[in-house]
Amino acid sequence: MLRFVARAKEGPAPYARFSYEDGTSQTVPATSSGDGWQEFGGSLDAAGKTIERISVGFADSERLVNTVLGQLRLYDASKDVKPDPIEVSSTASTISWTGPASPSIAYWNVYARQGGCLNFLDLAFTTTYDTSLPMYSPPQPADDYVIQPVSTSGTAATFGDLCCGDR
Repeated sequence: MLRFVARAKEGPAPYARFSYEDGTSQTVPATSSGDGWQEFGGSLDAAGKTIERISVGFADSERLVNTVLGQLRLYDASKDVKPDPIEVSSTASTISWTGPASPSIAYWNVYARQGGCLNFLDLAFTTTYDTSLPMYSPPQPADDYVIQPVSTSGTAATFGDLCCGDR
């Protein structure tokens, strides 16, 4: 399986292309473009094959491209255990949450919810985060927070459009 995160501010949505050692290739397109972080993915026909190269491109090379690429994740879907997102309501500057019993979590993505949008704040490596010190400042005070666990296999909780604001 492939999952990748991208934010196309202007121009076409990206695609990921996999070239295999046997000379074949496969393209996994982003399913839509638009403002905001979006997660895309699909199954790979890679059973018994060796991936030789991974490239990222854009279908319409005639247009201006203004895209930020995020994580690119390859994983075995048969062994994938997807964690659930965690919602935290707090007026304190330090928030905390309880992690799931399974799967094992490598880190946490911390988002501030403002209206209907989620804005990425930072990564957390413990179940406590000081909201007064974000790596990326939200444009306005948060209504609440959403924590996205990322498992040690690289699988993240999913919840639609990830981010509306600048990162």
